[in-house]
Amino acid sequence: MFHGLPNVKGPDEDLVLSQQQFADPALQLVISNEAVDVAASGDMAVFMAHYVMTYTDPATSQTATEEGNWVVGYKPQPDGSWKLTWGVVSDIGPAPAAAPATN
Repeated sequence: MFHGLPNVKGPDEDLVLSQQQFADPALQLVISNEAVDVAASGDMAVFMAHYVMTYTDPATSQTATEEGNWVVGYKPQPDGSWKLTWGVVSDIGPAPAAAPATN
């Protein structure tokens, strides 16, 4: 799930979106503050991180920068590997404007 976009459903849609993003010559993605939490039961893991992404804004054709949080869920597979099963990318946007003072 990406803010402002329809939900990506399945590997085929994910591949199309990834190909579009990686085709952007301005694309830069910096990930920090990564953390992984594995459920005590071992049936799920969650990856959390902060990101800063620079890209070409399709509306303006200008370079833009977005900052946000990324949360991804993984589940173990029968072969012992872990596969991504869901993800949420949420920009934190600019701080809201302060409300005007009232007397």
